[in-house]
Amino acid sequence: MSPEAAEAARLARNLARNCGYAVFPCRDDKSPACPHGFKDATSEPDAVGRLWRDHPGPLVGMRTGAVSGISVLDIDRKHPEAVAWWQERCSSLLPTRVFRTRSGGLHVWMLHRAGVTNTQGKIARGVDTRGDGGYVIVWYCAGLDCLDQSPPAPWPDWLIAATAPPAPPPRDACRPDGDSDSGRRLDAIMRQLGNAREGERNGLLFWAACRCAEMQLPQARIEALLTPIARGIGLHEIEIRRTIASAIGRTAA
Repeated sequence: MSPEAAEAARLARNLARNCGYAVFPCRDDKSPACPHGFKDATSEPDAVGRLWRDHPGPLVGMRTGAVSGISVLDIDRKHPEAVAWWQERCSSLLPTRVFRTRSGGLHVWMLHRAGVTNTQGKIARGVDTRGDGGYVIVWYCAGLDCLDQSPPAPWPDWLIAATAPPAPPPRDACRPDGDSDSGRRLDAIMRQLGNAREGERNGLLFWAACRCAEMQLPQARIEALLTPIARGIGLHEIEIRRTIASAIGRTAA
């Protein structure tokens, strides 16, 4: 075992013993060194030692989610959208544990909350989450800085909402006046809006509102149908109302 792997094993045992984190060895390229990946992670210190003895690796991986009690917000500084998102919202997330990553980004550690899974770019381009079913590298064990040593904070409600898939509308809301063709059309419109990606959300909301207005739905009904979905894809309330009103005005003209 290399000196780097031996040191990683020592630190991993400490994390398992002192924090209860489920850890496992990773290679220098961040891929798991053990045969079953993060599913081999354990919080039992002796089992950690055996993992490193059989599958040594220089990096410490931690399984995120309920098993370790930690979920992670991954901020990739290569994307200007991620940097801007963090600058705008960090005050509402800190203090909490924050580590510098090898690429210069941030891992923001928070107490796991049921429902937090793995997302990529759903919050903003370059802002990912790691929860149940995922893992992260514990970069502090590789010598990188801990930028905020505060205990991990609870996962906030507004961030849960930003990562959750949009709730499907009630079935009766999709069937205006009992018209099944109109209902299917509404289903398709709302499904397309719910799948909007960063950079196309406003445009798709405008398109969806125009299509609803063309079906002669009243503004209150359009807002009731589209606003929850628009919130779910990350748009703000004022922006949503303005876009829907603009679409309805254009269709009426």
